[in-house]
Amino acid sequence: MTSLLQEILGDQTLRVIDVGARDRLAPQFAPLAAQVDIIGFEPDAAECDRLNAALRGGSWRSAHILPYAVGHTAADRPFYVTEAPELAGLLEPLAEETGRPGWQVRRVARVATVALDDLAAQGELPLPVDFIKVDTQGSELEILHSGEARVLDSVLGIAAEVEFRELYRDQPRFSEVEWYLRGRGFELFLLEPAHLRTEWPLARKRTSYGDALFLRGRAWGRAAPAAARRRLLALYLLYGFYAEAHDLAVAGDPALAERIAAAYRTLDGGGVRRRLGLLAAALRCAVAPSVANRHRLARLARAVAVPDGRSWPVEPPG
Repeated sequence: MTSLLQEILGDQTLRVIDVGARDRLAPQFAPLAAQVDIIGFEPDAAECDRLNAALRGGSWRSAHILPYAVGHTAADRPFYVTEAPELAGLLEPLAEETGRPGWQVRRVARVATVALDDLAAQGELPLPVDFIKVDTQGSELEILHSGEARVLDSVLGIAAEVEFRELYRDQPRFSEVEWYLRGRGFELFLLEPAHLRTEWPLARKRTSYGDALFLRGRAWGRAAPAAARRRLLALYLLYGFYAEAHDLAVAGDPALAERIAAAYRTLDGGGVRRRLGLLAAALRCAVAPSVANRHRLARLARAVAVPDGRSWPVEPPG
């Protein structure tokens, strides 16, 4: 699979920006790291220096962290530091709404925000950008707005955390994010909803947030220049959309479409190793049918694996 992705890209690279990455930059792109230029953001100067030092000598073609908080405009903004660092952000968490530990605000700091368009105009954010990953605790739509004049037009895909209920004060919900990106020519390809943990493990859980993937569609890809179409094909395959990749390739490059079909046939839905893993999980579930063990068995039963080590859940045929 990785060799096919490299073949599709040829001598091209992908430029990815990751806003809200913390210690792990866009792990989905790891199979293509040697052809990916990745840029992250960290407003704390000392932490930014630490992260840049840690990235030196890594597998990315290039990787660096910019010392900024991204917002719609240049402004001095409150930054809510929470008990759980991963929940901190520009919007105030509603701890009373979640009822979960970690959401309490420990202190309110101040940060200077900057727009993606301004960074591009200043030459600090190279263009074009192919992909944006954004997970910033409710300010994702604001950040996307900040790049609409210079950055978004070239973007092929966006992965964003979205919310279905108000977890942060005055945050936009999923419907607003989808509406905005649809208006910019993106299509929703994947939505993985999630819920907050409660003290009622056997009860149904309210959908609270999730991860959404927006990509340019096949019609856009057919009309795009060949180089952009190949980068979009690589994104389709990186996220497991073999049918869409095959359909996009078949009209212009039937031989490539056949190689995509051949790569699809290498996916492992039930090899010996996976069968042994399923058997072990089933036995564990039979002996101790806890919610956690049943969930693990269901997750393994639905997973398909790629030779490069990635996997994703699939639905039964029919």
